[in-house]
Amino acid sequence: GMLYEKAQCWDKATSVYIKSKSRLSDLAEFIKVASAGLSVEVEEGDYDGLVDVMKHLIAVRERQPTTDGVFEPLKQTIELLRSYSQEMSEEVYQQLEQLPEQWTSVKKQAVGMKQSVSPLQAVPSSNIRRKLVTFDVQQHEFRENFRKVAPFQFESTHPYVRIDRVNELARTNA
Repeated sequence: GMLYEKAQCWDKATSVYIKSKSRLSDLAEFIKVASAGLSVEVEEGDYDGLVDVMKHLIAVRERQPTTDGVFEPLKQTIELLRSYSQEMSEEVYQQLEQLPEQWTSVKKQAVGMKQSVSPLQAVPSSNIRRKLVTFDVQQHEFRENFRKVAPFQFESTHPYVRIDRVNELARTNA
């Protein structure tokens, strides 16, 4: 009875410790990578640089709901373990001390970067819109031409000739 309960307590304490340490280490690595990725200067016309920064902005935004509320429960868990004479490594205490500030800093950095790249997003967006309009016109023209030479009409006498015309039409519009 008593020994079994003690063993369960140790098992739970160990698993909580490992999970806490892992979560903190993952977050520390995420903050390091995101901070570096959000520190780059994106020049006008640098599409790849813009895409990289956007990936980091999205990653920070997606991580925010789970990370914003993680510190207090972790501190409470570690305090609970401490009350059962389970001490954490110095690294865990340092991370619990430093990571909330670093996380807040990365969130602020993301807001600033979002504001600075916002005008740079306009150019690729307008290019994409222009390409979409051009594609839409081409697709409409192709559809109309396809209807004129449709190879599978009921009254079609030479369907293979029509199929060849459609293939040629598709090649010229590709």
